This record gives sequence, C-alpha cells and structure tokens, in this order.
Amino acid sequence: MKPTSISIVLDTDTVSLFGERTQAAGHILTGKVVARFRTTTKVRSLDVSFTGEQAISFTPRPASASARGRQSPVTANRRLADISQQLVVPGADKSTATFSAGMHELRFELVLPGDLPPTANLLFGSISYTVRAKLTLTGLRSNCSAQTPVVVVRNPGEGSDAEWEDKVKVTLARDSHIVADSALAQFTCIVEPGIKGLRLMALDLVLKEVQTVFRDAGHVPVHRETQVIARKRIAFGRQGSAADSREEHRVALNMPAAYEDVQFELQSDSVTVRHQVVLTALVKAPEGAIVEMTIPAYVSVLPNAGANGTIDLPLYESSGSDRLIQTSQSVILPGALSDYGAQSAGADSAVAVTRDLPPYSLPVCPSCGKEDVSVLQCHTAAAVRISRMPPNAEIEDLCAEL
Repeated sequence: MKPTSISIVLDTDTVSLFGERTQAAGHILTGKVVARFRTTTKVRSLDVSFTGEQAISFTPRPASASARGRQSPVTANRRLADISQQLVVPGADKSTATFSAGMHELRFELVLPGDLPPTANLLFGSISYTVRAKLTLTGLRSNCSAQTPVVVVRNPGEGSDAEWEDKVKVTLARDSHIVADSALAQFTCIVEPGIKGLRLMALDLVLKEVQTVFRDAGHVPVHRETQVIARKRIAFGRQGSAADSREEHRVALNMPAAYEDVQFELQSDSVTVRHQVVLTALVKAPEGAIVEMTIPAYVSVLPNAGANGTIDLPLYESSGSDRLIQTSQSVILPGALSDYGAQSAGADSAVAVTRDLPPYSLPVCPSCGKEDVSVLQCHTAAAVRISRMPPNAEIEDLCAEL
C-alpha cells in the first residue's frame, strides 16, 4: 500500500444539460476527493479539474482513383473545457497544510458551462470528459493523482411543465420533438388545478426561430436574431373558463414552407438555427390575481423524411401512349428504325405487333410475361419506351437471359 493515495467520488457521473447549446444553463458538478495518509503528511496543494477533449482523426477520400493511397491523415485535437478548483491552496510563503494519518474527504463544486457538446464515440474520433485530482506533497515524496470519466448528455427540452405553488400545474406535451415544414404541429396543453375556484383565461403557443452567428469556431455568439414562425392563441373570454378539474387542450400550429418563413435545423462552426416552442398560460386565482406561467421547450424542424422516418421517392409517370412495338426480327420505333437498324433481309415480311401498356409499368414480354428490364430510354416526345434488343434476336431467347 502506498503511503498516500487519493480517489475521486462523484455525486453523479452524468452531467445533464438542457436546451439549446447557446442558451442552456450550466451545471454544477459536485463530489469529493478522498485522501488516505498512512502517517502525518504535509501537503503543498490539492487541485481538482474538469477537462473536455475533442479528438478527430480521419483520412480524406481521394478525389480520383489515381490519388488513392496518397491522402494524408487529418488529425485535430481541441480542448472543450478546462475548469479547476484548489482544495488546498499553497501559501505565498510556501507554507503547507498538515494532514493526520487516516482518511480525509474534501468536497468540491465545479461550475460547468451549458454549451458543452455531448459525450460521443465517433468513427473518426471522440468527445470525452474527465475529472482529475492532483495531490502535491512536500520534499522528495511522490505526488498522487486520480481521474474518473464523466458523461455529458444533452436533452432537447428544458422542461415541459410549470407549477404555480400548489395551486395549478400546467404541462406542455409534444406529439414529437420533430415537426415538418408545411404541416400541422400538434401540441397538448394540460391544466391540473390544485385548488377550487381557478379560471383559465388564455393559452398562447408560440414557435420561435433563433438564428445565431458565432465568432470563428469558438462558439462565442456575436449576433442573434429571433423571429416568430407560428402562433396560436386561445382566449376564454373576459371571465375565463372554470378550471376545477384536469383538462386537455389540443393546439395545432400551421408550419410554413421551408426556406420561405422557416429554416430547417442548422449547425455549423459559424451559424446555427434552432427552434423553440413557448406556452404561456394565464390563470386567475380565486382572489383575482392573474399569473403568467411560461413553459419553454425545444423542437426540431426537419424535412418530411426526418420528421416521419420515411423517404419520399420520385414516381415515374408514364405517358398514356406508351407502347411496346415488336417485330419477329427486331424492335423498331414508329416511322424510324431502332438504334441497331433493321438489318434483316426479310423486313418486308415482318409483321408489326403493338401492345398498349398500363400506366406505371415496364413493357412485358408477350411470350413469358416477364418485365423487360432492359428498357432504359425514351426516344420520342410521346415517351415511347423501346427495348435495346439486337437485330435478329427472338424475344423468347432474351427471356432466358432476363
């Protein structure tokens, strides 16, 4: 056993940050450093620190096949946070603190910023956080150190309910944290009274867009613009509505089209776009006082694919005049020869057969019923589709190859 040892005990090893990075409140990380001394020991200093590191390493994709293998790896390390606290402060006259033999606990509080990115293990790097403690002794004795990891997580909203003492509780419920543009965003306002005689005067739901400009890549905001994207107000008259029991109010916001009145979520080194929905409930107490209860929450405005998890694929709309034109020797277009040309000497005896196709379908082999997947191009304004069949080839022979 070492004469002196230290360890770190955190009250929680997870730091939860809420809301947008540029506006989120900070977090106080608390814990203690446990020092064990076998004998009476003089300590010069004891420091505890919280550090965050971002490490990125990747090899860029080559611009061409000839450049493959000649790309140099890109490595970038960045310090995200460095916050420290001195638990034992060295004196100006190099004085020391004396600890008796046994175990000693020293509490610490580290105030962390609210703009920390979450912990991540990426394919090309990592974001990690660590709490470290260093004990510096006097003389020639070895110093002691300890460290423990900390996980930082971010939550999309900073709370979805508010309570006025014990009189009433108002909750903002979202069908989803993600909403699509040009669609209805559904929300539920829940009012739960704790006393009799309350009256609900109005509910005001506002969706705001916050655009922020940062200085370089330092995440220091230098300019911010906020605009109202959508708003819905429900008023219950001058007397209000009696709120004697739990009630729910569904509120739908009409989302505008993207790039016109609303922008999709955006995050870059210099610009971010974020969205916040704010519910304000006006509640009147029996004695006549009216209180405004404000509930902020964050939502993400994404395209349809991101909002509902599906991908919209374009549809091919075939012309009503699409026809498969076939002869016994080759495939031809009306009034013109095929790309391969009519090389058959018996072209005069060829009998042309036309077959109308149903919309949204490929030409079908009249012999075996298979779709002719070799149809690739439209050759006329009428969008007539034609198989790229070589001259003198029988369609039965091609069926075996499809």
